[in-house]
Amino acid sequence: MFSSKKVRVCAMLTLVLLIMGGVFLSDIPAWLKYKKGDIKDYNQVKAGELQKGDLVRGTIDQVLGACAEEYKTSYGVRTSDKSSKLYYVLWMDNEQFVLYEASGGSFEKLDKITDETVAYYKSLADAKDSGDLSEVVQQNETMEFEGRVVALPSKIEGYFKEWYDETFDDNEFSTSIEKVMIRPVKFDRLQLLVILGFVFALLGIVGIVLTVLVWKREKNNQQYGY
Repeated sequence: MFSSKKVRVCAMLTLVLLIMGGVFLSDIPAWLKYKKGDIKDYNQVKAGELQKGDLVRGTIDQVLGACAEEYKTSYGVRTSDKSSKLYYVLWMDNEQFVLYEASGGSFEKLDKITDETVAYYKSLADAKDSGDLSEVVQQNETMEFEGRVVALPSKIEGYFKEWYDETFDDNEFSTSIEKVMIRPVKFDRLQLLVILGFVFALLGIVGIVLTVLVWKREKNNQQYGY
């Protein structure tokens, strides 16, 4: 159908606009939850209470490092020493573990919390052996966050299980983790994303009309030999 270069370009741009519109409009449910104040408290939720699609906010105060990472590649070869994403293991107040999908801006903070968490539990174990609780190194670093609960990708879950089995020898991975993942999102930006979704969708509809008009014009030109 789309034999003309102009028509193909119009069709491709229209498709891109419609896809972008769909992506941004998918934030509507999250925006509606935010408007209603339907936000779960990370520090108060019970085990298994976090569900896909939930909005959550709270204070991260215990982290046990990252169990997986993402990085740039070219033809399967890593092209950068830096990670584009790290999946940190959070130790929740309900004693469950959950993954937090972090980008570069929060690596340093989460790494500091990790160092303090490890130092705290190591010093606590030493203090129990010696009987001197004054040796316990208290944690100070925390991180406030807002996020959306998303499905835990199977590949990332595999790395999560490997980390758990190497760290704990109790075969209780399935009951010790939240079977979802937290992805950071700024709640006050949700409305902007929804608006952008409508804009891209509208431009996509306009693109469909223009594509049809260009196609008809090209077809008429071919028919009358212009």
